[in-house]
Amino acid sequence: MRFLKQESFPRFRRLNDLTAIDESARRQRDAYPDYTLVYQLLSFDPAGRLRLKVPLTGKDPTPLSVTDLWPSADWYEREAFDMFGIRFEVTRTLNASFCPMTGKDIPCAKVIPAGPPKCLLYTLADARRRQPLDAGFFVKTAGGEHPLVLNVGPHHVSTHG
Repeated sequence: MRFLKQESFPRFRRLNDLTAIDESARRQRDAYPDYTLVYQLLSFDPAGRLRLKVPLTGKDPTPLSVTDLWPSADWYEREAFDMFGIRFEVTRTLNASFCPMTGKDIPCAKVIPAGPPKCLLYTLADARRRQPLDAGFFVKTAGGEHPLVLNVGPHHVSTHG
């Protein structure tokens, strides 16, 4: 990844996307890894795209983080942890960002354990406590700053509702 960003031609300066695929339900199980990380990279001069697929094997794969190269990877890595349980080798804490979980359930995992889910139920009280703030809250700041809250990432659609 460092080579692709700093030395290759073209140089892929932007991490456009990072997501994961749970390959555990494949029919030809031996031909596929347990998970696949998919990196979407962009180059600007000349314009180009690169899709890099990285196989991950084992019960708890721990790929290296790319946040030192692309700080925006932080959100994508947190989503991969949240949705698939993939723990990146990082110096920061990977907290559950989107899902009220006990830490044992993985929302996008294809292997679902028998019995009732062990994740915490998302109650009306949770919804009220996590209610998004009115947009006026974000634009009425002293000092003229205008921050914006935006849902991002490849799995953000599944976090709505």
